[in-house]
This record gives sequence, structure tokens and C-alpha cells, in this order.
Amino acid sequence: FPYIVYVMKYSFNWYILFAKLNIIINITQAFLYLYIIAFLHENGIFVKLLEPLSFAGRMSLTNYIMQSLLGFILFNGMFFSLYGKLGFAWLAVISLAGYLLLLLFSMLWMKRFRFGPLEYLWRELSYNTILKFKKNDNSNQE
Repeated sequence: FPYIVYVMKYSFNWYILFAKLNIIINITQAFLYLYIIAFLHENGIFVKLLEPLSFAGRMSLTNYIMQSLLGFILFNGMFFSLYGKLGFAWLAVISLAGYLLLLLFSMLWMKRFRFGPLEYLWRELSYNTILKFKKNDNSNQE
């Protein structure tokens, strides 16, 4: 028993050293990520990479509802009934494919129209007026 107390009291604790090194490494990695983001933003690369996300952000209500409907169709018992039948890898693939599909739809939609379909409906009901829907439509005012 006294030997265990001696070893615990006077021996070098590697766990504490690695824990402190891990904190230093994590902080350094966070600053590296910030530097990479700032570098990409300064050179304009970041803007080009994130431009498709702006289309999805401008029609977020439509994307939210469509994502819910897509999940309902895939995982509900009435349609494909995939709930509980897929592993994590397939769920990740389906999630990424669904997100990319919605992103593509958003890009194509926003090239032609000013708002997403549900955003347009929401604004019309909120403002109680008819708004321009297409980008080149000059007949109505906003």
C-alpha cells in the first residue's frame, strides 16, 4: 500500500502531460481553421464556394418543408418504409444526396424566380398584395 501512494505521489503522470498537449493542439488547430477561412475570404474563393448556399438560404422555408416531405416519403411506412432498415453510412449518403438535390433545385429555381414558392405565398399573405414572382416580370410592383 505505501508503494502505491509513493508511485501516485512522485511518479510522472503522462496523462496530464498529454491532456495539456491536447489542449494546445486544439487551440492551434482552431486558429489554423480561422486563418484558412480568412485566407479564402480575402481571395474571393470562399464567396464562389458558398454562392450556391445563398440560393438555399433565400428559400429556406421551401427547403425545410421539402426536406421534411422527402424524409416522410423515404422513411414512412406508406411509401418506401426505410426507417430502421439502413445503417449510418447509407443514412449519410441519403442525407448528402437529398441536401445536394435541394441545393440544385434552389439554384435552378432562384435563377428564374425572385422568391421560393412558399416564401412567395408567405409574403403575399403577409403583405396582402400581389408581388412580382418572376425576375423579368415588370407588370407588378413589389
